[in-house]
Amino acid sequence: VKRVDARARVVGTPDRASLWMAQTPQVFPAEVVRRAYADESAEGTDDAALVEPLGVEVRMVDAGTENFKVTRPVDVELAEAVLRWRSGER
Repeated sequence: VKRVDARARVVGTPDRASLWMAQTPQVFPAEVVRRAYADESAEGTDDAALVEPLGVEVRMVDAGTENFKVTRPVDVELAEAVLRWRSGER
């Protein structure tokens, strides 16, 4: 994780002790998510970013390394490998 400027030049390295990688799914009570999405001026890259301005406590949960997003063909291959490993088929 690096901090960069507008030209993608590295300008620093943040202290990782307080950084987490946010993953999906992100879970909130339906009423909270509806309120977050009802605000037309709200901006965010994920549900948590939209919920945070509501003043609702948002907590991180360690999901482990096997909870990864499947969006590209290589991700499907990785997911299939994890499933084979879990089933004992090695």
